[in-house]
Amino acid sequence: MQRLWLRVAFATALVGVLVAPAIATANPFVVERSIMGFNPDFPTLLAPDISGDTIVYGLEPTLGARTVPVFSLARGDVTSILSSSPWDITAQSVSGDWVVYSANSDIRARNIKTGTSKGVTTDAATLWDGLPAVSTADGAYVVWSRFSGGQYDVLGRNLGISGSPFTVAGGTGNQTFPVIHGKHVAYIDGASGTDTVFVKTIGSAAEPVRLTTDGHAQAVPDIGDHLVVWLAYNTSGWYFIRYYDFNTGLVYDGPSSTQQSMLNPQVSGDRILYNVFNGANQDLYVYDTRIAKTDAVGASFVIAATTNEDRFGRIDGNQLTYMTGNIVYFARLVVPSISLSAVPGRIPHGGHIHLKGSISDQGHRIAGATIGIERYGSGKWTRIKTLTATSTGTFSYQTPKNYTKTKYRVVYDGKVDHFGAPSANHLSAVSAVKTAWPR
Repeated sequence: MQRLWLRVAFATALVGVLVAPAIATANPFVVERSIMGFNPDFPTLLAPDISGDTIVYGLEPTLGARTVPVFSLARGDVTSILSSSPWDITAQSVSGDWVVYSANSDIRARNIKTGTSKGVTTDAATLWDGLPAVSTADGAYVVWSRFSGGQYDVLGRNLGISGSPFTVAGGTGNQTFPVIHGKHVAYIDGASGTDTVFVKTIGSAAEPVRLTTDGHAQAVPDIGDHLVVWLAYNTSGWYFIRYYDFNTGLVYDGPSSTQQSMLNPQVSGDRILYNVFNGANQDLYVYDTRIAKTDAVGASFVIAATTNEDRFGRIDGNQLTYMTGNIVYFARLVVPSISLSAVPGRIPHGGHIHLKGSISDQGHRIAGATIGIERYGSGKWTRIKTLTATSTGTFSYQTPKNYTKTKYRVVYDGKVDHFGAPSANHLSAVSAVKTAWPR
């Protein structure tokens, strides 16, 4: 088994610290992973993606067109989406039961639960449609880039209905590299002369939101449930990571270096997966944005640092997929667990609920953990209380009076002790949501 490393980003340099293989350590900055060698005799595997129990990737055989293998983590088997034409199928993306891909400059979709396929676009390469992305977080939508009339636009379609494609972003200049979560679409807009990240909400009459106004070029965005991440140039001329948080409405600077560029940022929840070119090949890192609130130095750590190229990373919750050399890997982050007791289905008007529970990491309670209580309203989560867990890792909090249906959750921002025992370090965690529902 290949060895794993823990590397912490100090200021603008990346400094490595060797640790034992994941199978032999409980250090949560190390990933537990299983190695899946998908047909390693084939010359090329391509760009995996992950959603729940499903991993998809591209397979380029010695002869013939590319296919999209669909691997089930639950069953441990592989089925393949075959090309229905002489043209290769590429740029696969998965969310829930839907896999989307491009073929012959059209976009196609396959429901892996029912086995049915549909042509998202069907103009037989009259127009170039490519780079599809899909999300089932709020319905089932696919977005992609279209080249028409000498420029690129962003189009979308609802996979759950028989409707036609619609324009998400168009007009002056190029709109490219769309990504989607729910109905929120992030993309690059070059209409101003400088590539800038915008976010448009499908079905909303509101204008797209421009995330920065500093005039610096931005590239390759990704979007999650509350973060948008992208690349920009730092003062040393290298790509660094910036991200926008819908919960705060602010832009933050993430991992950066004076020696190399950050690459391919991907986001899920509070964590950003990205690549760093170490001078010989690419390594794969995770950046925990909750840890970064109090310890930006310790928020970034390496999960794959081999002598091969570790790249094409994708993240879904606490699960990862990526490629090392020509092998596709599945990995799982070791994340603390926040357990909560049940709350009543309904409470009196003006009543409370108790958020009672415990926090542990790999079965061991985290004594004295700093816990946050967050409340959901107006489309974002806001911290309303900070408290300290007991010496046995338990906590209890009575919410304010509730007069309308209100969601709450418990969060832990994680902890890094650079000079202490590795087992005292913890990634951040978010509990399940509990709802106060007054009569």
